[in-house]
Amino acid sequence: MYKCSKWITIFCIGFLLSGCWDQVESEERGYVIGVALDAIENQRLEDIEQVKEDSSLQNQNEGRFKATYQLVVTSALQSSGSSDGQGSGDAFLNLTSTGNTMFTITRDIAKQTSRAPYLEHIKVIIMSEELARKGYFSKLLDIFLRDHEMRRATKVLISKGEALELFQTKSKIEKLPVIYIDSISENTFKNAEMLPITTTGDVHAFLLSKKSFAIPTIFLDDQNVKVEGAAVFNSENQKMVGYLTKEETEGLNYIRGDVKGGVIEIVIDGQRMAVEIKEAKRKFHADLSNSDHVKVTVNIEAEGNVGETFEGLDLLNPKMISKIEKEVAKNIEKLAEDVITKTQEDYQADILGIGSYLHQDHYQTWNKIKKDWEQGEHIFSKSNIEVKAKVKVRNIGVNIESNK
Repeated sequence: MYKCSKWITIFCIGFLLSGCWDQVESEERGYVIGVALDAIENQRLEDIEQVKEDSSLQNQNEGRFKATYQLVVTSALQSSGSSDGQGSGDAFLNLTSTGNTMFTITRDIAKQTSRAPYLEHIKVIIMSEELARKGYFSKLLDIFLRDHEMRRATKVLISKGEALELFQTKSKIEKLPVIYIDSISENTFKNAEMLPITTTGDVHAFLLSKKSFAIPTIFLDDQNVKVEGAAVFNSENQKMVGYLTKEETEGLNYIRGDVKGGVIEIVIDGQRMAVEIKEAKRKFHADLSNSDHVKVTVNIEAEGNVGETFEGLDLLNPKMISKIEKEVAKNIEKLAEDVITKTQEDYQADILGIGSYLHQDHYQTWNKIKKDWEQGEHIFSKSNIEVKAKVKVRNIGVNIESNK
């Protein structure tokens, strides 16, 4: 018994003193914080359906994709003590490689750096519009969804133009372009023209559901990064079919109940003013008496404050407040109706969430029509969707003496 206890004690001590067998010092890691995905320049990128039909194309187009990994240069971060956030050198390193699969590209990136790429801290994945339109969205994201080391909170965006260009921008606020982009994409509580953040976890759910979906878009505007609008993907083959403008995206957010904050500009008695939206909710109501011609009412209720007026308006007059509320409601209805028209007529893609509502609240009817909702008979596109908005102005603020 004594000998047994002795060996157990020796084993435990040895185990505890051995430390972590796969320990790697943080300074020795190559932290990848962003991935930009593009098609190779000056080379025709076949539609994914065409590649399926003609397998020989796969061999003829070696290296069709270009991926850029942004790594953190930790020494540049540590050496900087300047207040403007600029170090003695770039605090990031962009490494680019080409290939036919993300797996081979990732392995090839390892040839270019002394520190093995460490992918667990990827914050942003940006895919170019060209790849998304050709049907490579799910294919190229597969490795990020499949690998157990990848986090499901990584943000996903679609770029208008080359994704790599976004990784080359410099900001006076942030030292790392990816951190700059990551921070901008989180400002949805300030601006309803931005689609809420989409993560790899969301993308996985979209792809499994076989429904249409929308992803935030990003682009360079006079060398400044902008995140606004949305890219629309259809349910049939999960290809990108088009864009929503910033106004249409705002309308989409009202319909989906995703508005966390925003501004509606209106004109009252010839005077322009801004109403700050603080909260908005929506409810669907469906009339399914004729399942081939679904009628849906979208009831939107919003609350806000008078944010700005250029001229003196009698904001203490209840009639004036009522006038403002009706005008803001009218604007919200217009935004929502425009995006409904576009998704029904141009894209035939239910990104509004009406199919999900029918699935949840009218399951039996949904089972009868789901195959013909976006495809087949295209019931979604033929549906009558009406929008009714109500707005409540809660606060007129502390105003300067009016001219009344």
